[in-house]
Amino acid sequence: MSILEVAPLIALSLACVGCASLENQARRDDSNPVSVSAGTDHSLMLDGNGTVWTWGANYSGQIGDGTSSQSYVPKPVVSPFIAVAAGSAYSLALKSDGTLWGWGSNSFGELAMSGFERIFSPRQIGTDYKTFAAGCFHATAIRADGSLWAWGDNKYGELGDGTQISSTTPKLIGTGYSRVWAGCYYTFALKSDGSVWAWGNNDNGELGDGTTISSSVPKHVADNVSSIAFGFSATFAIKPDGSLWCWGMDPSTPRGKIPAVIASPVKIGDGYQTVSAGWFGMAAIKVDGSLWVWQRGMQNPQLVGTDFESVSVGHSHALAIKTDGSLWAWGDNSHGQLGDNGGTSGAIVPEKISMVSDQCPQGPLPTELTAIASQQAAAGGQEQASDGIGSPDEIAQISTGYYSAGSDIFSRDFGLLRSWSAFDFERHLYIEASSYLPKEGRSIPVKPGEITRPDKSDGTTVVIRSVEVQPALTREFACLVNLSLQDQQKAQAQPVANEMIQIPNGDSAEWDFLVIDRRRVPVDSRMARRFGELLSRMPGTTQTR
Repeated sequence: MSILEVAPLIALSLACVGCASLENQARRDDSNPVSVSAGTDHSLMLDGNGTVWTWGANYSGQIGDGTSSQSYVPKPVVSPFIAVAAGSAYSLALKSDGTLWGWGSNSFGELAMSGFERIFSPRQIGTDYKTFAAGCFHATAIRADGSLWAWGDNKYGELGDGTQISSTTPKLIGTGYSRVWAGCYYTFALKSDGSVWAWGNNDNGELGDGTTISSSVPKHVADNVSSIAFGFSATFAIKPDGSLWCWGMDPSTPRGKIPAVIASPVKIGDGYQTVSAGWFGMAAIKVDGSLWVWQRGMQNPQLVGTDFESVSVGHSHALAIKTDGSLWAWGDNSHGQLGDNGGTSGAIVPEKISMVSDQCPQGPLPTELTAIASQQAAAGGQEQASDGIGSPDEIAQISTGYYSAGSDIFSRDFGLLRSWSAFDFERHLYIEASSYLPKEGRSIPVKPGEITRPDKSDGTTVVIRSVEVQPALTREFACLVNLSLQDQQKAQAQPVANEMIQIPNGDSAEWDFLVIDRRRVPVDSRMARRFGELLSRMPGTTQTR
């Protein structure tokens, strides 16, 4: 059975995932994209700070934000990483200490875990690795000693261990390897002596060894190859001289006709530096930065842009990075995998994707933010106007006192306060609290991270939680704050009370206003929506009401 006869699945092609990312990271160290990886219907991006941004479909937890809700905009996950790769419905990422992390589907053991459960947040799955690759349903990685390991689906021998038995634990395939590429049902790897080895499905000549005989063990198929990509049962490779080669199912065969099989490599172009392929097409970048694409059935490539440095093609969408660090996407967007926050409309040409940093006003970052929610009277439970809560200086005393371990949170003049959230930009500390403090002059010692519940008999209750958050979320918070301050300055408007913040997990809260560095600013509908979305992504927190 050929791959074409199976459900059309992504073919992934980040050439030497770890190596490419490290090279780019050394060249540019900022919040701009360093590498991208397109999955079946989700996307990954690694920035120069080591933060992985994810978006698109999330039914198996493949974007790693702790939920199963898809996202139309890039979201950051735990950092720092040095390389990323997207599988069919899972993701892998490598840290500088050699630990390999994964999240998403584990239906075939592709996360190297028993149980086959979905993983919704990054989880460590291995150590001492230097590079890796994510196939459709199997994964491979090379350790520091050059040993090659593989795990996951193995129905076509794609693990290379001589069997067709899938494995949830890494299997040693061989030694002396330096790079690896994983596609759908087959694998390629480069040894330190320059020889290229391949194994797995070969029904359509995907291995390029001149036959259509599959192999469950590595076979020497070529030498002197710089980059390899997989798509629609075809394999593409670039040699050091820039020549582009193809073998397997002929991608130029018109749709509706039986594709010809190319069992041995055929040269199809010159002057290329990188290539990537998916089910419906492929893309390659020439040494001059021009981006060229082929759709299935197309005889010749089409020029779609210039000044590109990397590209990744998924099942039916593609991501690319320009030399100026901007991110571009095109293709299918039914799950938000383009990340353009434009719903589910696709794009037939590359469109620039705006990251938070692209929209964030310049200026000094605040150090403290306190969000004040609606209050409730001590007796009767009637809500009071937010204007009666006190001055910004008095409100700031809540969060300021909280940040110092062992200090007091003072309830004087805050008898009506119902809840607040605070964020310390300098320490990346987020807190949330719900309180009923009717006793004037009452003070309660609270340390960060503790949950304090004073005796309810005196009418006083305080619940506080705190977590350390990642720098990527810190930047987003700072950006939202600057946007809010900018809006207030432009509109010169009065605070807008009782904007509803709806959090994806179903919680919500009405926020009256924010106190930013002891300045009171309004909470408009945009701020409420984005602020609530950020709160939902704080690790280990829930919205307190």
